[in-house]
Amino acid sequence: MKPVVVTGAFGALGRAVLAELAARGLPARAFDLPTAQNRLVAARLRRRHPGALEVAWGDVTRPADVERALRDASGVIHNAGVLPPATERNPARARAVNVGGLENVLAVLRGAPVPLVYPSSYTVFGPEAGRRGLATATSPVVATDHYTSHKLACEALLQASDVPWTILRLAAAIEASASATDPAILRLMFEVDPGQPMEILHAADAARAEVEALGCARARGKVLCVGGGKRCQIRQRDLIALLLRALAIKSLPESAFGDMPYYTCWLDTAESEAWLHYQRHSFEDVARELGRRLAPLRPLLWAASPLSRQLLLRLSGPYNGRPPAEHAREIYAA
Repeated sequence: MKPVVVTGAFGALGRAVLAELAARGLPARAFDLPTAQNRLVAARLRRRHPGALEVAWGDVTRPADVERALRDASGVIHNAGVLPPATERNPARARAVNVGGLENVLAVLRGAPVPLVYPSSYTVFGPEAGRRGLATATSPVVATDHYTSHKLACEALLQASDVPWTILRLAAAIEASASATDPAILRLMFEVDPGQPMEILHAADAARAEVEALGCARARGKVLCVGGGKRCQIRQRDLIALLLRALAIKSLPESAFGDMPYYTCWLDTAESEAWLHYQRHSFEDVARELGRRLAPLRPLLWAASPLSRQLLLRLSGPYNGRPPAEHAREIYAA
């Protein structure tokens, strides 16, 4: 059998996709940068799934690497990309990866009947979407920073191509937030209105949606909203409470939080769920898993709790009387 190529394979979402492919007995070729961390992840996955995983090391910005990785592919799940805040701190490099990388993939696939699944983001609906009710695939989109600009540029590239594509506008995957402890991310948390709607998507559910979309003929040429559904539709304050509980930190005062709208919302996922059957986890599941992962650190977290709380409050602009940010980009790039 020809392999499914997963780009960005050793990130959080990529690893979940590899696990989903292995569970289905489908051969996979993982394409990612040959960093020390990625090599460790690859070795661990090869031990777990012997014979089922091929690795192609390379850089998505190099056409020759992409051509080698995509040779004889049965399908492509293109997860390679740079996330905020790195997109705002180094926009040229981020665009080379996010947009240029997809251009390289499309150049290799041109004219071939190889399906491609692309994970866009529900952030393209903009900061006002949360006030308009459920967002759908036809809701207005707007670029509000480099990250969303790259996502919309990639969507346009796909829609203009002759590749059999599917675009999934994914909700927020907490498991994929490797930069969650970045001070810029934490400062931003304090600026956002605690009542801001947001939808969570478990990484395993995102992976299932991507793999299902690869073989779903009805999804070809479609833009689908993919989120956890009603059981994962929360408010910003719910996510903050979850993170504070997980870190054993006492709740923070209301004065620590601002009223900035953010580019998260709730999604109409009826169509994507009917076609892809991926919604298996709730927000409570995410909370339990996070608690289990942090359980070994619980004594240390409790001991550090007072200091951790003080450090968090120092990052809060509203709490310390700093003027509100005009846009998230100001915080990311600071």
